[in-house]
Amino acid sequence: MYDEIIEYIRLLWKKAKLVHGDLSEYNILFGKGHPYLIDMGQAVTLDHPHAPGFLKRDLEQLNRFFNERCITREVPDLLEELCGSSPQ
Repeated sequence: MYDEIIEYIRLLWKKAKLVHGDLSEYNILFGKGHPYLIDMGQAVTLDHPHAPGFLKRDLEQLNRFFNERCITREVPDLLEELCGSSPQ
């Protein structure tokens, strides 16, 4: 499930040009064998000045939840893969 959520975050960044901005375990529903990201109303576009920071926070929150449940990937590595750099 972790990898599938990371893929959704990648699609949001690369295809939709959005960052969720408030991603946590409370904004992920599970049904029919897949996770669904909800509460997208606060998502921001990539040109928002805080978009990179929001992306970093979303990944940190995701890892905080999944660290005890599965193997997670390092946030700097994910940021490099998703956006080519590590936001401040």
